[in-house]
Amino acid sequence: MPFRAVLFDMDGVLFDTQRVYAEAWVAAARALGYALDEETYTAHILGHDGDHGEAVMQRLFGETFPIEEFRRRRRAYAQDVLANGGVRLKPGVLELLDLLDAHGVPRAVATSNARWVAEQFLAQTGLAPRFQAVVGREDVQHAKPHPEIFLKAAAALGVEPAHVVVLEDSGAGLQAAARAGMTPVFVPDMMQPPDEVRALAAHEFASLHEVASWLAMHLAGQKC
Repeated sequence: MPFRAVLFDMDGVLFDTQRVYAEAWVAAARALGYALDEETYTAHILGHDGDHGEAVMQRLFGETFPIEEFRRRRRAYAQDVLANGGVRLKPGVLELLDLLDAHGVPRAVATSNARWVAEQFLAQTGLAPRFQAVVGREDVQHAKPHPEIFLKAAAALGVEPAHVVVLEDSGAGLQAAARAGMTPVFVPDMMQPPDEVRALAAHEFASLHEVASWLAMHLAGQKC
């Protein structure tokens, strides 16, 4: 079935920001006297929205955990790092976007982060004109692994789900793409999802360079 659109997760796929967020969560917890290690963050929080992560923190540390102060500290930490040159493109982003431009393939960002954050990062890196739509967590009722965010992004592009490729680095994202009836492509970053979730990916590539090579063959009419 022909691919007519590509949806990009943002953190960990377009931008190398996941490590900044991990550091922010760990540092904010430590500043308040709580020990959150990166392994726990990666296993239980990474790839989900902030509400899910905060619920995990309260389960780990109890109802007295100062969630509002923690939220303020972690956001301040991340914003400071990212505002000072911390938003870096993942390898292969420009190559892939050039390929999609050459073939007239529309694309959108579908992120568990806030839409204003995505728009800020896209503007900061000069990528804003290269995406036809941005869908963030405030645009949907249900977070990944629910398929709503991908279905909404595909609708914004006017493309049926069966003709959409989704680039994801998280288990929740792979589940959402599969449930949406799209083609999930796994591009690992910090997270290694369970085997049964990883198996949902139609393809797995080490980088966006490899994704670009695969899509180039497909778009040229060759077997992928």
